[in-house]
Amino acid sequence: MKKYFKAKASPHFQATAWKCVILTALILNIILLTTTNKCWSVPPVPFKKGTILHFHEQSSYSKYGNMSSYKNGLPDRVLALRVQFTDVEFDNIPDFPDSTAHDSTYFERYMFHLKTYFQDMSDDNFNLEYTVSQNVYTLSNTMAYYGNDDEYKKRTAEFCKDAIELADVDYNYNDYDAIIIFHAGAGQESDLNNDSPEQLWSTFFSKPDLYYGLVYEGDDEHFVEEYLNSGYEGLETDERNISEVIIMPETANQDNPEHDKTLIFSMMGMICHQYGHQLGLPTLFDNVKDNGRSQGIGNFGLMGTGVWNANGYVPPYLCAWSRCKLGWEHPKTYDTNIENIPLYAVHLTNYDDSLKLAKVPISDKEYFLLENRQQDPNGDSVFTFELVPDQPTYPDGSPKFDFYLNSYNDCEYDFFCPGFGGPEIGGKLVDGSGILIWHIDENIIDEHFTSDFLYNSVNGDASHKGVDLEEAAGIQYLDYPLTDFLNFGSPYDAYREGNYFNSESRPNSDSYYGKSNIDIHNISISDSVMYFSLSYIWYLQ
Repeated sequence: MKKYFKAKASPHFQATAWKCVILTALILNIILLTTTNKCWSVPPVPFKKGTILHFHEQSSYSKYGNMSSYKNGLPDRVLALRVQFTDVEFDNIPDFPDSTAHDSTYFERYMFHLKTYFQDMSDDNFNLEYTVSQNVYTLSNTMAYYGNDDEYKKRTAEFCKDAIELADVDYNYNDYDAIIIFHAGAGQESDLNNDSPEQLWSTFFSKPDLYYGLVYEGDDEHFVEEYLNSGYEGLETDERNISEVIIMPETANQDNPEHDKTLIFSMMGMICHQYGHQLGLPTLFDNVKDNGRSQGIGNFGLMGTGVWNANGYVPPYLCAWSRCKLGWEHPKTYDTNIENIPLYAVHLTNYDDSLKLAKVPISDKEYFLLENRQQDPNGDSVFTFELVPDQPTYPDGSPKFDFYLNSYNDCEYDFFCPGFGGPEIGGKLVDGSGILIWHIDENIIDEHFTSDFLYNSVNGDASHKGVDLEEAAGIQYLDYPLTDFLNFGSPYDAYREGNYFNSESRPNSDSYYGKSNIDIHNISISDSVMYFSLSYIWYLQ
């Protein structure tokens, strides 16, 4: 039996993390106004200046109909390669801010935390096995060569090819399902001053990306057709073709000469987000500019902007839809009038998952998913994780999360979601726990996402998302361009006592295609087990 203890978050977690959201909103608004219609692999870190680049262009619609087929098996054997450039090597001097050498032990610990996160998300149904290369492979070119923004598609593909070919002599790629390449130096997504165009962008590089960078010589207009007709299988090695690569830096920290604690970032959220793509999950923030600007699911999920919750240190839960699509949870369907339906919090273990997710269908392809998300299950108003003997502490005696000693296992992943994660309301932080109601339209998902990531714009239309959060606050902040810190989510977006959801509420329970006459009411106070009642009048065909 595990024993859990109260542990305060570090100072830049607890006291200043929510303030990052405010500046992020202002800075990202400038970024989004200047970007082209292409996708991000992850959003840039809070406070990043200037514009950003993207990989192959994502169409706002699919010309090829339903091509969505999710992965049959989940990749659970990972090879993590370490590569450096002719001019940039790994930092092996323990200094600010992480005070540790970036050696093999450092990257093995990140892989351990990645494994732990997905064990928790899957309720121990997914067990990641990983190997971190003991050798550091030196590429034949400089960082600036591979990170050239003017040729970023082809140079990034060349980076993948060069790294994989160097390591091919030491590894049998048949033994691995996924490849992560950690490179020396930081990534351009954390270039706060926007003065390092030589840096690579961290990304999930897909088979279409590799085809575009290594094979294709035509124009963008004909790319999709040429790719679909090419029969391209990926980067050839001695053992098999590699069709997907995760690219990660050695650190998310740079441009912080004054040692400002609000500008310290972790790669934890980023590596979890990228591996979410490896498992087959689409981007759930808005990555298409043509159809209005939104934040997609915002900070309420890993595949949205939640990748940077607590400056990337504490990624939130996967949203209900993501967990279902990975086969880790199976909602119970309610399609008739019923009173006092129990909904157990997602963090609770040893409960049938049908008690944790409720599905309210509108039609065969459209429905609401309800989940109970608790930010602070033990009610102590601080981020809690499991302590170890001789737990490191801050000067005030409060426990300090130690990268090497502590584990994320069963920690309060959602603590830094909108609520305790900010912003302050009336000068204080508000618990944002309660029932999240997700509006799912699989028509949109099927049209705008393909398993090879040729299309990856599920939430590219601000007015009609595939995965949308119905915000109980009334104002749908997530559906508007970034002008306010609330655009990443409000502490009042979860439903709890006093809220209701029907044809007259704001937001309402309408289908995207007509009325649904669904009435969710009699919602209980926020707790680890919540209750709601459902009136279900008719079934839309």
